[in-house]
Amino acid sequence: MKSIRDTIQQGDKYFRWRGAETSRLEALFDMVLAMALTLTVISLEVPQTFDDLIGSFAKLPSFAVCFVILLMCWYYHFQFHRRYGIENFPLVIMSGLLLFIILIYVYPLKFLYSLLFSPANAAGLNPAQGQTLIMLYSAGFAAIFAMFFLMNLYAYVARADLEMDTNEIALTKAAMGTHAVYVIVASISILMTWANIGGTLSGWVYLLIGPLQFANGMYWGLQIKET
Repeated sequence: MKSIRDTIQQGDKYFRWRGAETSRLEALFDMVLAMALTLTVISLEVPQTFDDLIGSFAKLPSFAVCFVILLMCWYYHFQFHRRYGIENFPLVIMSGLLLFIILIYVYPLKFLYSLLFSPANAAGLNPAQGQTLIMLYSAGFAAIFAMFFLMNLYAYVARADLEMDTNEIALTKAAMGTHAVYVIVASISILMTWANIGGTLSGWVYLLIGPLQFANGMYWGLQIKET
């Protein structure tokens, strides 16, 4: 059984980390994610006037949401490589696709939240364009977490080779459930938007993520056995 110190240093109480040093694949992911964060930054230029400074702070909520979503992507990727340490060809392909999707997704991501936190900017957006924007955002959101789901599914299939114990298998399933929730909610949003059902409810449906993730965490948490 790991000591408290080991748990704090590793950050994963019930999972033996198989990945140690940062791999070149992780380094590439970090570099691309840094590029994506740069594209969502408040302003690439230092404000020249006080009005510019205040205007930059007005964009802070939009940047904060984009930052949190991209940070989630970084954490899930980091956690996967630390837990499983898999660096073979299929994982390179999946990580490559994930990076490609993130770089495309960052544009509708920033555009959508810029509109949400600055309603005046949405004045020129007609309903058809609004629906297209929601579908692009949701499609990117679903695609990103579908890739994370597939990566964890790949690790789960290789559980015997990785010599996973009961708790590690449960946590792998929990991770798959986490990513499945994101994909399902985004897919519901896409279907509602495509079928023109509920109007703005296709955006509010994302509020389901909180309770669904809570239920997923509670269920798999109960499967964990103290050793």
